[in-house]
Amino acid sequence: MNHPYRQGASAADPFPEPGPAGPAADHRTESPSLTARELALFDLLSGQPGRLYSRSEILERIWGLAFGGDERVVDAYVNRVRRKVPGSRIETVRGAGYRCAPPDTLPGMAPPHPDAGADAWAALTRQVETLQRQALQARQDSEALLHLTHALEDARSVPAILGASLPLLAELARADACAAWYPSPAAPPAACLHRTGLPVPCPAGGPADAALRVEAAGQVLTLRPFTLLPRATDVPAGTGRETETPREASTLLVVAARCVALALAQSVLVSALERSALTDESTGLGNRQAFLGDLSTEVAYAARHGTAFAVALVDLGNIRYLNATAGYAGGNDLISRLARTLGGATRREDRAYRLNGATFALLLRLPPAGQPAALRGWQERSGLALAELRRSAPVPLDLYTSLVVCPDDAQDSSDLLRLALDRLSAAPPARPPFPPAATHRPADG
Repeated sequence: MNHPYRQGASAADPFPEPGPAGPAADHRTESPSLTARELALFDLLSGQPGRLYSRSEILERIWGLAFGGDERVVDAYVNRVRRKVPGSRIETVRGAGYRCAPPDTLPGMAPPHPDAGADAWAALTRQVETLQRQALQARQDSEALLHLTHALEDARSVPAILGASLPLLAELARADACAAWYPSPAAPPAACLHRTGLPVPCPAGGPADAALRVEAAGQVLTLRPFTLLPRATDVPAGTGRETETPREASTLLVVAARCVALALAQSVLVSALERSALTDESTGLGNRQAFLGDLSTEVAYAARHGTAFAVALVDLGNIRYLNATAGYAGGNDLISRLARTLGGATRREDRAYRLNGATFALLLRLPPAGQPAALRGWQERSGLALAELRRSAPVPLDLYTSLVVCPDDAQDSSDLLRLALDRLSAAPPARPPFPPAATHRPADG
C-alpha cells in the first residue's frame, strides 16, 4: 500500500483516512477520486482565496522538505485537481505560482448554490448592482467634497464662499437647491442657489425644522436643501416621477457643511482684521495705510479710464498747543469733531482718512464733465463746515488745507501726495478754503 506522504509519489493514491474539515470536505463525496496529496493541494489553495503560492512553497508544505524531485510535479497535480474539481478556480500566475481566485460575490454575501433557481441568481445580481451603485455614489460624494475644499481655498468673501459651496451642498443633500442663512435665520437667506449654480427663489417660511445647522467661531450657518416640485403638467404620465421618493442625503453632508461654516468664520475674522488694520481707532476713518492703497488704486483707475479725482489735505497745525491748554482729552475731542466735520462735508462716493495725529486726507471723485463746478461745490461745503468748527471751538484753531487734481496737477501717487503737502496753506476763517495759490505753511506750524 502506498503511503500518502512517501517521497516522490506521483501516482493517484486512495484516501488513507478522513481528512480535516474544510472546503475540500464538500468535494469528497462529489470527487472521491482525489488522492491525499491532491486533496492537501486543494485545501492549501482554496483555504486562502487570492493568496499566491510558489511551486517551492507548495512542495515544502505538501511533499515536505526532504523532497528532491522536479518542481514540475506541482503542475501535474494542479492539472489533476482542476480536472477532478471543475469549480476549483485555481489560477496560474505565470512565473510566480498558483492561487485560488476569490468568489465573485462581495463580502457579507453568500453565493447561491449552483443548483439554485433563476430567482436566487437574480436576487444576487440585484444585490451586486445595489452595492456597485452605492460604491459609485460614495466615490462621487468624496470627489464633491474634495472639489468643495478646493473651491473654498479660492473664495475669500462670504458671497464667494456661499456661491461656490451651495451647489455642492445641494448635490450632497440629494436636493435641487440649497438656501443658506448666515448668521441670523430670522433675516432673508444670504443666498439660495440651484445645483447648477443659478439663483432660485427660496421657499417661503424661512428655515424648516429639519434644516441643517452648524456652528463655527460663535456664528451659526443654517442650510435648507429643498427640491423644486414640478407642476403636474410638467411630469410625463407613466414615468414614475410622480411617485419618486427623495434619496437619502450623503453622510458627508454634515462634514461639508462644517467646512463651509469654518470657511465663513475665517472670512469674517480676516475681514475684521483687515478693517482693524486699515481703520483709525479714534475716528473710525481709514488710516494712512488705507489711504496709500486707495490712492494707488485711484491713480490706476484714472489712467485706465481717463477719469479724474482730487486729493485734499486738512491739517490742524496747533495740536500741540491744544493738548497743552485743553489737555489730551480736549485735543482728542477736537480731532474727533474735525473728522465728523469732514465726513459731513463729503459725498457718499468720497472717502476720508486720518494720516497721523492731526492730518486728514480726502479722495474726491470728479465727474467726467463739470469738474470745476464739482471742485467749487466741495470748497464751499468744506469751507462752511470748517468755519463753523472754528467758531464752536473753545480755543483758536490753525487749519491748513490743500487741493490737487489728478491728472491735471500730477499723475503719480508720490507726486500727488508731495504736491498736496507742499500746497498746505492757512484756511481763511470766513471764506471757503483750498485756494488755488500755493502759500507754504509757517515753519512753526
